Amino acid sequence: MEAVVLDLKTGVSLEEREKEIDNISDAEVRNLIDVVDWEIVSRGSLPARTAKECKARWINFEDKLINHGPWSKAEDLQLLSIAKEFGFAQWESVAEKLGTYRTPAQCLIRYQRSLNANLSLREWSREDDEQLKLAVDMCGEKDWQNVAACLEGRTGQQAMHRWKEVLRGKKRGRWSLEEDKRLKCAVMVCGPHQWKSVAAHVPGRSETQCRERWRNVLDPKLSFDMWSPEEDEKLEEAVEKFGMHKWSSVAEVMSPRTDNQCWRRW
Repeated sequence: MEAVVLDLKTGVSLEEREKEIDNISDAEVRNLIDVVDWEIVSRGSLPARTAKECKARWINFEDKLINHGPWSKAEDLQLLSIAKEFGFAQWESVAEKLGTYRTPAQCLIRYQRSLNANLSLREWSREDDEQLKLAVDMCGEKDWQNVAACLEGRTGQQAMHRWKEVLRGKKRGRWSLEEDKRLKCAVMVCGPHQWKSVAAHVPGRSETQCRERWRNVLDPKLSFDMWSPEEDEKLEEAVEKFGMHKWSSVAEVMSPRTDNQCWRRW
């Protein structure tokens, strides 16, 4: 005869207790989240994790009711409205009010990756591209969230797209005389702003490379004269106004000096 193991506190067999647990619905489990003693969960089962970490793990990953489906347009609009109401913070409250079984983490990620106009519309500058190259060197080509953490105002998705579509796989190193000739001719034909068209005439070079080579080396309007005291004073004022990460803006008031020249001078 098989021995029956009893819960000493209640006298109920462990087999019966397991059946009772199996019969609890996912909705009932969710209703227990705020009454569970997460300290007991932590000490009894996961001593390497704090009570707060255990609760966060359940809410964001283990809850069976989490909605993993695609976001609808209506849901995006609702998320944007609610996030604005809570000052783009308090994501637990945002997720609760949204009411579509999304987690706080899902709401934050969706907003940052798809709805935050400040992140999605800003053009990539030379400084951004240089920072991205350094970040990829440090973090590799798989951990894009860590890459993005090294950048200012960029998501992992944006960093990955910029790297794969613009910077990776292009020719690097010194420009040859033949490449410079091709670039000059392409700019004459296409104009100094149509960099996608220009790059098509310079095999192996990206739009960014062509633009930077022209703006920093080949543009006949460039000044390579010694910096004057007046220019140094003007540069100091511009950096104070725009900061040390906005060299394109600094260069706009330092014409004919380029962003690269301003950065190196500083």
